[in-house]
Amino acid sequence: VAKFSVEVTDSVRVRDVLDDALKIMTTGRPGPVVLSIPLDVQAAPMPARVHSMVSAEPSDGVAPLDVERVRECLASLVSAERPIILAGGGCGGVGKELRTLAEILQIPVVRTWNALDVVPDDWTLFAGNVGTYGGKGRNFAVQNADVVLAIGTRISGRITGGDTKSFLRGAREVWHVDADRGVLEGLDDDVVPRQKINAYVGNFLSACRGMVAGGWGFARLDAGWLGRVRAWRDAYSVDLIADRATDDVNPYAFVRELSRLAPLNAIVVSECGGNAVIFHQAWESKTNQRIFSSHGGSAMGQGLPLAIGAAIAQPERPVIAVLGDGGFTLAAAELNTMRVQAALGNLKNLRV
Repeated sequence: VAKFSVEVTDSVRVRDVLDDALKIMTTGRPGPVVLSIPLDVQAAPMPARVHSMVSAEPSDGVAPLDVERVRECLASLVSAERPIILAGGGCGGVGKELRTLAEILQIPVVRTWNALDVVPDDWTLFAGNVGTYGGKGRNFAVQNADVVLAIGTRISGRITGGDTKSFLRGAREVWHVDADRGVLEGLDDDVVPRQKINAYVGNFLSACRGMVAGGWGFARLDAGWLGRVRAWRDAYSVDLIADRATDDVNPYAFVRELSRLAPLNAIVVSECGGNAVIFHQAWESKTNQRIFSSHGGSAMGQGLPLAIGAAIAQPERPVIAVLGDGGFTLAAAELNTMRVQAALGNLKNLRV
């Protein structure tokens, strides 16, 4: 699962290996690295001057942007009758650029869990969630689209479901943009044939904006398609569950109402486990909020430490942690961290 793994057996190499690890970790698609430094190496002296003994700066593996392919992708989207943009976590940091392009093209956007704050609920072209866990829209938009732009997403099994060939079944063309070449090529046997663009999402969006500014005719607004997508989004929403009468606290209603009360600039952290499903289905995100979660990719107990880190990093923003399924209990040791950091004045806005 790591991009780079090495055991360092000589203290002379430590500094260079660390430099390489940091470069590999942060270039291309960011990912984890593993350094094993045995105890005797940790205790050994390091020379005052260290010469490079490992390798040159690694390549990030991303090909130069093919502008002509970008042009073909835009032309396909413009000619579509039922276009959809599928946005994933790779769009983090360029959400505003993605939304601006979608508004110019008037194309609705569905999101993965990782894009909960990239495509907020209060945005006019938000078309719902996608994936096996359902949620707003229940996948009707992507399954009925004729041209799909999947951008910054792995199109994982949690999105496609078990019958992978049935995903995007109505699309005559699928464009897949991602910085990780392995992601693009690894889906060849699983997902419908795709037109692949190996590029940074930000660079792709910038190229699209440049072409749009060049005078392309994008005055194609299909009110019928937009209306159908919005109807699916609203008809198949969490309200069906949240409005059910119950003698106990309805968790869907609780999360929905909490999201409506949350400040516009809030940082929100969720746990993994069953409560993560409720959170991602019921939370109504707002523009400028930031939302963090492992989405089931780590052990329970990571929610509270994430929230503490966020509160320390950005003390001017309110932080809300939504925990459940024993995640708080598993992170009970972090209560001492909270006590110390609160005494230092670093946790003024954290709410759990």
